[in-house]
This record gives sequence, structure tokens and C-alpha cells, in this order.
Amino acid sequence: MRIYALLAVFTALSIAACGSADPSPPAASAPQATAPAGTTSATSVAVATPTAPVETIASPATTAPDPDPATEGASATSPTDDEIDQAISDIDAEITAQAAATCVTQLSPLADALSELNSRLDIGMNYAQYGELVAGAKVKYDRINWTKALSGPGCARSGILLERGLNKYVSAYRRWNACIESPTCDSDGITTKLQRAWRDASRAVEQATTRIDALRDA
Repeated sequence: MRIYALLAVFTALSIAACGSADPSPPAASAPQATAPAGTTSATSVAVATPTAPVETIASPATTAPDPDPATEGASATSPTDDEIDQAISDIDAEITAQAAATCVTQLSPLADALSELNSRLDIGMNYAQYGELVAGAKVKYDRINWTKALSGPGCARSGILLERGLNKYVSAYRRWNACIESPTCDSDGITTKLQRAWRDASRAVEQATTRIDALRDA
């Protein structure tokens, strides 16, 4: 009887205890992974982030270029502005002198031939002699290289004057020839016209000769 009474009391206490307990099942805890024996736990291992090795690049040493023999010492020998101007002036003078010499060489034969013709007219000559001298002067004129002759300063004017003189002498020759062939030619009238042409020719030749002499002496 006593045993049954104790069981009844124990049962009542068990029921009361069950009614007051939380009916929800206890929360399951996450299983803890354990590392195998002899290994270090993953949670206790500090993994160091690998860093790239710092490569130090040394800049190449700056070296001075080898001196150029052609320009070495140029700063010490560079000409001044006055020296450059003087050099240019000397070159211009040399070019002018060469052009003047060429002018003299080209025009002198014609100038000499016309001067001789003018001198011979002062003492008188006949038609045949006159024609021969005019023809000789024309040959000298045809031999002139006018491109070279006119390259020098002041030479063009000399050439023009010589050409003018020659044309006057040629014109006079044609008048004289026409008068000879014409039976009605007035000799007195033609003489006046010839002398006028010779005078104009002589003036032009003398001016040209003066200019050529000046170029020769320059």
C-alpha cells in the first residue's frame, strides 16, 4: 500500500513537472567540426595575404653624349653678327667684281671696233673702207654672249649704248650705199645725213667706253 501511495505521488509530481516545462524542442546546436588529430583547427590559423615583392627599378644613369668633333668648341669660335655681315659683304663684292670682269670681256671687242671706226671717220675714208669697218664691228657684236655680258651691274647700260652706236653706223652705211646706187642722189644732202648719224653714234660709243673703263678699273 505504501508503495502504491509513493508511486501515485511520484506520478503526480512528474505530471506537474511536465505541464510546467517548455513544450518546444530544444534548439539544435550546430555541430562543431573538429580537425583531425595532428592538424591545426581552421579557426585558429591566420592566413597571411601574399604580397607581391616590391621591385626597385633603378633609373638609368644619365650620361653626357660624346662630343661631336664638328661642333666641339663651336661656341668659342662662332662668328659675331659683324663678322657675318662682313663675310656677306665680301662675297657680294667678289660676285660683283666677277660680273664686271665678264662684262668687260664681252663688250670690249665691240667697243674697240666702234672706237676705231669713229677715229677713222675723223681723218676720212671712202665707202669701201667704211663698209669694211662696219662689217667688222658687226662681227664683234654677234660674238657677244649677252646673257653673261648683262649679268653685271652697270653693264646693261654700256651694252645698250654700244648697240645704239652700231645701229647708227649701219644706218649711215645703208644711206651711203643707197646714194651711190641712185643716179639722182644729192651728195651734199647725203653727207649731212651721214655726219649726223656718225655724230650720234660717236656719242653713244664714247659713253659706253667710259662706263666699260670704269668697270675695268673697279
